[in-house]
Amino acid sequence: MVDLEKYFDLVLRKVAMCGRYAEVSYDGPNVSVDWEHWTVVTWRIEIKFASGKTFEGFEFHERFHQKWGTRHLRKMKYTLRDAAGRCIFRIDTHHNAIPFDDPCHVHVGPDEEVLEDGDARLGGISLCGCAIGFLETIEWAHRVMSGERLQWQQ
Repeated sequence: MVDLEKYFDLVLRKVAMCGRYAEVSYDGPNVSVDWEHWTVVTWRIEIKFASGKTFEGFEFHERFHQKWGTRHLRKMKYTLRDAAGRCIFRIDTHHNAIPFDDPCHVHVGPDEEVLEDGDARLGGISLCGCAIGFLETIEWAHRVMSGERLQWQQ
């Protein structure tokens, strides 16, 4: 199972760096009980860049114990929009909490075309839970800010 305490430690370090060049507001991570015994963890962030682009994110983690083991579900959404509010990309679980290791999908462009895990246009990027989150999507946003094309824009 993923160590959320370490994950969010890395997230907050990255957020601190973003605060040097953008307006950042966030809430969390909010942890039920404590890191060792958590049952729910929530996190929200909004980053406003000088260009007018906006990056918004949300993660909800739920852990519960069953007869056959511990289950970790995650609901998440990370969106980068241009100054006019049009989607550049949005990665999400369609508002559903899914098993952590299950793949999510990405919406691309102003028409929000959906690319599923394994789509060749992703250039080998995995959309499985352990491979995607804030750290990866904020890197995509930074690439956009520096004028680079993302995998599906090639």
